[in-house]
Amino acid sequence: MVPLNQRPQPTRRIPDDDLCQSRLFLGLVGQHEGGIVFAALPGRTRLVKPAEQELDHDDFLRDMRPSPPLLEVREYLSGQVLYAPAIRAVSRIDELGPIIRDRLTVELNAQGYVERLTCR
Repeated sequence: MVPLNQRPQPTRRIPDDDLCQSRLFLGLVGQHEGGIVFAALPGRTRLVKPAEQELDHDDFLRDMRPSPPLLEVREYLSGQVLYAPAIRAVSRIDELGPIIRDRLTVELNAQGYVERLTCR
């Protein structure tokens, strides 16, 4: 008889909606970005934070339409040794780029606290 610890077991399947294993990092929710080393997280990581752009008040008075919300986007590549992001840009909320299902996306609020973790 084969011992219990040597019996074959089926390979555990990662759910399709959590390819980046975001559920492992749910403890980061509520933490401030200053206390997290994002480059140390495994795989590709994208950090999304609300951003502001300085306005010229004269231009604002000429055009009263509100500008679309801006986001600061930082990309950390897998295996990156540096603590600085590989890509850092301010872009419009509707120009976030393609969805990559195995990329961990960390969404921060305006104060820098983690609000949500998703795979996209």
